Amino acid sequence: KNNMLKDDNVRLVVVALTAALATAAAFIVLMDRKESELDRRSIKRGPMSPKGRALTTPGKSPKKKNISLETKPAEKLASVLNVDPDVMMGKMLEDTSIDKIRLYELSSLRDYFESANLPNCINAAGYVQKEYNKVMGKEDFIISDIVRKHKGHGSSDAFVRAGPRSTVHFDPSKVTAAIVTCGGLCPGLNNVIRELVHALEYLYGVKSIIGIKGGYNGFSGKPGYDPIRLTADSVLDCHHQGGTILASSR
Repeated sequence: KNNMLKDDNVRLVVVALTAALATAAAFIVLMDRKESELDRRSIKRGPMSPKGRALTTPGKSPKKKNISLETKPAEKLASVLNVDPDVMMGKMLEDTSIDKIRLYELSSLRDYFESANLPNCINAAGYVQKEYNKVMGKEDFIISDIVRKHKGHGSSDAFVRAGPRSTVHFDPSKVTAAIVTCGGLCPGLNNVIRELVHALEYLYGVKSIIGIKGGYNGFSGKPGYDPIRLTADSVLDCHHQGGTILASSR
């Protein structure tokens, strides 16, 4: 019984410490956001007098403070926990590297068919309609062998990274896009269908979007599996429904 009580006490202490650390981290991040917001406001309006009047000379822009939003939270958390900031930031490992990376390339439709090679930032009407945070290069990759040993070397497999490219193969104004849901159901399928339709219609200007009914059965030509036309209006509220509006099969 004494051992059980000791184990329970240890668990309680661990849980309490974990909760305290999580609370401290959340508080520090929140305070940092508030400070950053105040800094942005002061940059826009200039310093304020006790009565709230801007002290900045008209026509002169206040000097923008050099604020590092990346390092401040870690430094503050390190200060609260009384630990070395380098511990919070992580340390560089010496004599550890990956000497070679083997990239598994993917075949592209461009390798076999004539491509439209249209800029990915211009829709079918010729308007610049979207900007991506990052456009993937041909050899951007994700490392497969993520478990490594200290002071270890060697090679790693890598796979082409998914994401938007600088050009598109098809002309969006001339294609018909099809959406199909297969296999077992999972939460959020209707959200996926809805956002796919929105992206195809609003971002790329695709005029013809169809939904394949009943998974792969929808490709069989069987009665009752006729495809349906999908538009932004037809999927307007589908994300409030469970399952998938297209039905599925294994």
